[in-house]
Amino acid sequence: MKRLIYLTYLGLLFLILISCQKESVAPAPAPATEVNSEARMHPGNQGCPPHFFISKTGPVFLTPTCQVLVTVGFADQVSSAEKQRILSQYSLVEQIESEYPLEDGSFATIVKLQNGNNCIDLEKFLWQLMQQNPRTIMYALPSFGDAYMPSWLGLTQEFFVGLNSSNPAADIQRLTALTRTRIVYTFDDSFYILAADRNSRGNVLQMCTFFNALPKVAFAEPNYLVQAPPPFTESQHLNPFNASTKLYTTKGALQKL
Repeated sequence: MKRLIYLTYLGLLFLILISCQKESVAPAPAPATEVNSEARMHPGNQGCPPHFFISKTGPVFLTPTCQVLVTVGFADQVSSAEKQRILSQYSLVEQIESEYPLEDGSFATIVKLQNGNNCIDLEKFLWQLMQQNPRTIMYALPSFGDAYMPSWLGLTQEFFVGLNSSNPAADIQRLTALTRTRIVYTFDDSFYILAADRNSRGNVLQMCTFFNALPKVAFAEPNYLVQAPPPFTESQHLNPFNASTKLYTTKGALQKL
C-alpha cells in the first residue's frame, strides 16, 4: 500500500516538476490525500494533522507532535525585544526558551507554549504566526516527541540535499532557483544544506518531498534540531530548558563522525 501511495505521489510531483519548467512556476504540491489519510491513522498522531515528508523509500512520519515547543524563524532585522513583543500577542505562548544559531547566521527561536493546548490549537497558532507577521516571521514549525527527553526533534528552515548527477554544481543552482530555496552550507560538490522559508515554494518538509522525487537527487531530509545526552561535545549548545542535555543539529552530529 505504501509503495502504491509513494508511486502515485511521485507521479503528481513529476507533473508539477514539468510545469515548473515553464515561465510561470507552480507552487510545491500539497501532500496527497492518500498519504494524509495514512498519516492521520499513524500511531502517535491521534487524529492530529500529519507531519511527514516522502523519502526515496517512502513516507517518513514525524510523531507525536510536541504540544509545548515550536521553532520560529524571525527575519534578520527583528530585535530580541521585537520578538518578545510579537509572541506576547498570542495567549498560547509562555516564553522564549532558547535560540540556536543556523548556518546562514540566523537563529531558530525555540518557543515554549502553555500547557493544556491540543494539536488543533497548535496548528492554528502556527498558521496565525505566518499569516499575521509576513515581514517578521520567515517560518513557524512544530516539533516532535517529548520536550524533556533526547528523543525530541525540532524543525528549522534547513534540510540536506545530496546529488548524484554529473554536474551537481549547475544542478543545485537550477534547483534552488526553481524552488526559491538557498544554499547555506556546502560539504562538497554534491552535498549541501539548503534553507526553505516563506519565500520558498514549500516548507522544509514539502521541499524534502519535492527534492526526493527528482532522479538527480540521492536524498533530501531535514537538518533536525535534536537534544544530546551526556557526554557533550563542543559542537553542542547549552539547552536552557533541559540542563541534562545540549542542543545540536544533525549536521553537528555528522561532523563528529
